[in-house]
Amino acid sequence: MMEWLKRHRGWITLIVLAALYYPLFGKGYQAIALYAAAGRCIWQGQALLPCQPMFSYQPALAALLLPFAVLPAPLQKLVWYVICVGSLVLTVRLAEAMAERLYPGATRGRNLIWLRSVSLFFVPSTSPMSSTIRPMRRRPWRW
Repeated sequence: MMEWLKRHRGWITLIVLAALYYPLFGKGYQAIALYAAAGRCIWQGQALLPCQPMFSYQPALAALLLPFAVLPAPLQKLVWYVICVGSLVLTVRLAEAMAERLYPGATRGRNLIWLRSVSLFFVPSTSPMSSTIRPMRRRPWRW
């Protein structure tokens, strides 16, 4: 049992941290509510721009998000959170694989901890974990 815990301590830590962070995920305006609303517009055959003017993505994304249109709001948030955490894990694992391929032995011991720390440092601004949408302010052109 102890060997299993020692071997999987990274995954256990990730699961515990993800569970602790979940109540803070998506405070304020939630992107998933906008995505689900756009999916409902597509489902009902409505034009996307008049139906959801805040949805600034391609209509194909709204079509991919159709499953969220039928889920209740709490389940939408949970499924989106799992997708975000999964994307984060995949991104970090890909970074580790690239580092190992470029620099054999770079993902062992303290180097692995350093690599993961640097990878997670950039999460707040560039990853799917930052799931809040801030409306863009339109400024007039100034010549």
